[in-house]
Amino acid sequence: MTFADHGSVAARARRVLPYAAALAALVVAAGCTSGSPAPRASTSAPTMTTSSATTTTPAPPVTGAVPKPSVDPVIAKIPAAARPETEAGAVAFVQYFLDQVNTAFVRPEPSALEDLYEATCKACAAFRQGAKELEAEGVRHQGVSVSTTEAHIDEYSDRRRTVAIGVVQNSVPVVTINGKKVRSTEAGSGTFLATLDFREHWIVTNLQVVK
Repeated sequence: MTFADHGSVAARARRVLPYAAALAALVVAAGCTSGSPAPRASTSAPTMTTSSATTTTPAPPVTGAVPKPSVDPVIAKIPAAARPETEAGAVAFVQYFLDQVNTAFVRPEPSALEDLYEATCKACAAFRQGAKELEAEGVRHQGVSVSTTEAHIDEYSDRRRTVAIGVVQNSVPVVTINGKKVRSTEAGSGTFLATLDFREHWIVTNLQVVK
C-alpha cells in the first residue's frame, strides 16, 4: 500500500503486522547492568562551632504576585506547526509524537511523552513503559528507532480525526551507559493510524498498526 491509495485506512481490511509487538512497544532490552553504588554516609563527627550573637536587619517582604508563564508548558514544547487545530497541524503533531518516542528511547527519557497521549492509547503507554524500563536497566537505544515516511489525513471531521503515517522501524543497538551492546531492535515497516483529539492542543487517543 502506498499513500497514493487514498480512501479511509480504517475502512480497509486490517492486519496486525508481524513486527507489531516490537514497533508498538520497543521495550525489551536484554541483559542487565550494575547500578551505581549508593553514596556512603559520612563517618566523621560533625564539627561544632560557636559564634557570638549578632543583630541583623530582616529583609523587606517580597510583594507582588509571582508571574505566571504566558504559555502552557505542554504547548510550549510542541512545535508551532503542530499546534493549530487544522489538518496540517494534526499531521505535524503525529510526526512530532513519533519524534518524542525516539527521544524517549535514545536518552532514555520517559517524560518526553508526558501529556501527549490519553490513557486509552495502549500503544502510547507501551512506548512510555518501554522507555521507563530502559531507564531502570541503564540502557538506551543507540540511534533513531522509528523513522517516518509520508503522512496524510485519513479522516478529518467533527466526529473523528485520524492521521495515517508510514513508519520504518530501524534495527538499532541497545547499549549500556558505557556503550556495550546488549541487543538490537527489530527492523520492519508499515503504517500507523493515529486517532487524535484537540484539547487546547492535540493529543493521541489511539495508535494502531495497520496495513
